[in-house]
Amino acid sequence: MLDDLWRLQDAEPFDVLGPRSRLLVTTRDADLLVALGARELPLGVLSKELALELLASWAGEQRAGLPVAASKVAASCGYLPLALALAGARVAGGARWEDVASALERGRLEFLDHPYRSVFGSLRLSTDALDTAERKRYFELAVFPEDAVIPTVAICSLWRDTGGMDPAAARDLLLRLHRRALLGRSEDGARISFHDLQHDFLRLNIPSLVKANEALVDAYQTAASSGWASGPDDGYFFQNLPQHLAAAERPNELKALLCDYDWLAAKLRATSVVAILADYELISNELDLTLIQQALRLSIPALARDRSQLPGQLLGRLRGVESPAVETLVAGAEKGPGRAWFCPRFPSLTPPGGPLRQILVGHRSGVSAVAFLPDGRRALSGSDDNTLRLWDLETGETLRTLEGHTHWVSAVAVLADGRRALSGSDDHTLGLWDLETGATLGTLKGHTHSVSAVAVLADRRRALSGSDDNTLRLWDIETGECLAEFVTDAAITCAAFASDDLIVAGSADGRIHILEIREP
Repeated sequence: MLDDLWRLQDAEPFDVLGPRSRLLVTTRDADLLVALGARELPLGVLSKELALELLASWAGEQRAGLPVAASKVAASCGYLPLALALAGARVAGGARWEDVASALERGRLEFLDHPYRSVFGSLRLSTDALDTAERKRYFELAVFPEDAVIPTVAICSLWRDTGGMDPAAARDLLLRLHRRALLGRSEDGARISFHDLQHDFLRLNIPSLVKANEALVDAYQTAASSGWASGPDDGYFFQNLPQHLAAAERPNELKALLCDYDWLAAKLRATSVVAILADYELISNELDLTLIQQALRLSIPALARDRSQLPGQLLGRLRGVESPAVETLVAGAEKGPGRAWFCPRFPSLTPPGGPLRQILVGHRSGVSAVAFLPDGRRALSGSDDNTLRLWDLETGETLRTLEGHTHWVSAVAVLADGRRALSGSDDHTLGLWDLETGATLGTLKGHTHSVSAVAVLADRRRALSGSDDNTLRLWDIETGECLAEFVTDAAITCAAFASDDLIVAGSADGRIHILEIREP
């Protein structure tokens, strides 16, 4: 089940189910269902009877004993589950049914033009029952990003600074807010989350999101008395401080942060180099920051193996760059990792700004074939270590290692659907792979020597292979059947489809073969 889908690409990795399985998607965008080729099952609101049962459950009362005013409450809630939960929780907290019904009617008028007015009316009912200070603390939570799981300790830091609350009082308030269905809470109370409509309601009621971000940044600054690098490793601070600086409209402080070696080293310990790289996207058109980002990207292989390599990597790539921001970072890196280390005296590593963007490390032997996936964000490689690797080009991480060939992989090709690939190997076979699971879908057999070239047709049904056995073969990918064969005077070294029925192939004797596919 894939819940609350908003982007088509988020569903693509789940399209791996077999014929006896089904994918259930919930979304508010029916166009996504059309794009997925899914069958639409519209969900209306609850029936009146089911709505009253849910309302009674939240109120802690029996369905048969509900007063007439409860029906008015259910109707004002639009029979929507979240709104019913909020209203029922209000009654469970001691409110009279008649008062809840009256307050909901006022809420419906307040949000009359909003598509979720019944939910927002119920939320308003619950927040109006809070005292002024509690309501202010609740609305301050709008500062946290949508869909985030927020550590309770992060909220304690915010409320300590904005409301003078100690951690025990902050946790107690969060528990009461949860009991009123105003937020989600993990069983151990360590994490807080929001339904998207709860989050929308918070954003509607915060006077200034910029000032809210300023308040959170100021709260964390109080906790980081020795500089940002000394801030709390609470599962939120190092992950999100740059985004909050940007949202607080403090670009100069954000730039200074991204040039602070101590911050980079601390964030690297708490998160990953990939998380650091994303922070530089918050500021555009800054050449010095771009150079730092590129230097970090080139350093991914070394940092993935040993994070203490950070100062040596930065110095080896950035020393000598004439830029105040870079020079500040280099000066900080001179302090080293706090142990014995090799400090480059000169820029001896590949510098940023050149054609090399990133190095992908993982294969244990020579890489002999590479292909892009249609999304442009991933690539597939084949190696003399007998494996294929699927790469995330943004992070440099290996997403999946495909194993099955018994000799080196010499050719790869990705099908147009982006979910399958073909590989040619020195074991005389072609392998058909499921890139989402890494499973082998089939093996094409027939060549008597190494397969040196592979190409796939746009129809996703046919493929071409060339081999050192001097043959060119056309395959039916689904059945594994060889549809046609052409024998040349030398080994085939490369091949491609020029169109649906035209093939170009090169051979070891220096010849180019242009062949037509002719159907009977």
